[in-house]
Amino acid sequence: QLKKLPAAGGQDHSDTIRVRYQDIDINGHVNNVRYLDWMLDSFRLHFHQQHRLRELQINFLAESFYEDQLQVVYAQLNDRTFRHEIVRLSDQIAVCRAVTGWVPNADFGMRNAE
Repeated sequence: QLKKLPAAGGQDHSDTIRVRYQDIDINGHVNNVRYLDWMLDSFRLHFHQQHRLRELQINFLAESFYEDQLQVVYAQLNDRTFRHEIVRLSDQIAVCRAVTGWVPNADFGMRNAE
């Protein structure tokens, strides 16, 4: 049994997105992979250059559909851990929650030195 994750609790970053046709699966709702994409996209490129994802816990709580507006939020728990939440704005329902754990990217210094 999966552990239920709490709400993000606070906001260190927030984006609002609208569900597009490409986000929809054959059943007419958002493909689960898209939620993870939106969470990862909420970090700036510089963060991804310096870190790599090591751990992911994710709960899918409700469905979202074409043209839904969603708020993608994260709160930093410590230097390597973030709590994420995606909320459907029309009814303020959390559709997805996650916790991500990151480690420093050892390749970062080498890429920038070239």
